[in-house]
Amino acid sequence: MRGGALGGRGPWRGVGRRAWLAGVASAWLGASGRTKPPSREPEGEDPSLREIEARARELGLRTFRTTRSRNYLAVGDATDEFQRLTLRDCELIAGDYLDYYRANGFDITPPSRRLILVTLADERSYKAMVGESLAEATGGLYNRRSNALFVYDYRRAPQKSLRAGHANLVFLAHEATHQLSFNTGLLNPRGDTPLCIIEGIGLYGEVRKFSARTEPGQVNSTRVVDLAHKQRRHGWLSVAQLLADDHPLRAEDLDLRHLAYAESWLLVYHLMKDSARLPGFRTYLAAIRDRRDASTRLDDARAHWGDLDRLDQELRRALIRLLRGLTS
Repeated sequence: MRGGALGGRGPWRGVGRRAWLAGVASAWLGASGRTKPPSREPEGEDPSLREIEARARELGLRTFRTTRSRNYLAVGDATDEFQRLTLRDCELIAGDYLDYYRANGFDITPPSRRLILVTLADERSYKAMVGESLAEATGGLYNRRSNALFVYDYRRAPQKSLRAGHANLVFLAHEATHQLSFNTGLLNPRGDTPLCIIEGIGLYGEVRKFSARTEPGQVNSTRVVDLAHKQRRHGWLSVAQLLADDHPLRAEDLDLRHLAYAESWLLVYHLMKDSARLPGFRTYLAAIRDRRDASTRLDDARAHWGDLDRLDQELRRALIRLLRGLTS
């Protein structure tokens, strides 16, 4: 779910559009090793997997190969190498995610079944599977209705080959974090979670080292720079605005959308990193988990975070510190 982290068109800036993507998707999509393995239900019985495989046959995609790892079931027409590398990265992301959020006191559990990962060979296959409009807006996506993560190999897209390996990892980490957050109990896939929280958590997990353990919550320099520059046109979006209205994160205006994504990252970053704020973020997520409508969004936030204007001031000061850190 994104707005365009890499040049404004994909999941990481554009990395953000996951939530609104669910509403645009085609009808067929709709809205590690360190943990004891959960009991697994047979993946062959998963209706979403059957839908995905049927869709691939209907589109006449090349051989749709399947590979299993500890926590994931990968299907797709990507090369064995890309599928294997993507599974490896997903396992690293999942292990780091579970360890980190548990260590910070969040009540999460491993998914009860392997998560579906659709690995596609190139942009052509990706467009065929997710639809032209979604493919134009994203570089990968997690779809909440099918509960599947769709990615393709940027190395096989000539116009996007610059830093393709980095793009693959950024898109994957962001979308995999979305999938994990909705399958481990951190967020409720049927609840009313403000989009700034959904995307903020995804953005919080998108910065990773290649092929190495990486704790979520690394400084996201792309978002820090966006915050510094995009405010010049739109000003500061208050926490109350972000919580009450999902529109800025879905805006057609790229500057506004990038600003909203950047502020969403900063909000989650501050709530997670500030020891005085972290307990309130935990209780807030627990309190909103079963909410089904948006009428109490601001009341919930104030109940667990206090004065939202004060929180805005904290975020502005945090941004100044982060900018100084980037330029020092």
